[in-house]
Amino acid sequence: MRYSVEAALDANGVTFDARAAKLRALMHVCGIIIPARCFGSKEDVVGQEFPVAKPKRGRTSREVTGDDYDEAMRVLYETDRFYELMRLFPRADKHIDMLARRGFLVSVVSGARGLTEERFWWLVSRFRLAVKEFVQLAPGESKSSYYAQCRIVIDDEVRHLTALVGDGTVPILMLPPSNAAGSRGVLRPDHVHSGINISRGWEAAGEHVRRHVLAA
Repeated sequence: MRYSVEAALDANGVTFDARAAKLRALMHVCGIIIPARCFGSKEDVVGQEFPVAKPKRGRTSREVTGDDYDEAMRVLYETDRFYELMRLFPRADKHIDMLARRGFLVSVVSGARGLTEERFWWLVSRFRLAVKEFVQLAPGESKSSYYAQCRIVIDDEVRHLTALVGDGTVPILMLPPSNAAGSRGVLRPDHVHSGINISRGWEAAGEHVRRHVLAA
């Protein structure tokens, strides 16, 4: 099979590390203080109480709700200044460059409405990434359907990868670093799936690419 896209990477969670930006947006929306060590993902904060930044009428803490988190993500993706807090995951640039040098067309995929073409290419320029294409999915469009045309896929959510097993695609599940117990950085039973390659960071992901694609 000839693939129209060679390597597809998820934007947030694989290419860009948005944890600091998410934390800032969440504290901005909720008016609370969340220590960085307590935040790794949504599951770490929703349902938990944190100190409020400006106590009023004796109220010193506040619980974070799912709606709070969703609103914070909306603010994050629609506000330019939060993009300045975006970082790369360690070694991402090195391995993206390796894919490009080996002749792969590298695309980054996102379903976030606020991650516009202008913002995306600003991040690519800032980090000097060898990315050739930005794919912004339409509302309701399946990541898995897009991924099915790719040779290599790296995402941080297993639900986008299970349908790819056995179709010639090499699916890699990226488990991001964790600052808190219970976050997505912890291997869960639903991650264990024959045919999905699990990596903790870009070095392990690069090894999967070398073993299953470059050496094939």
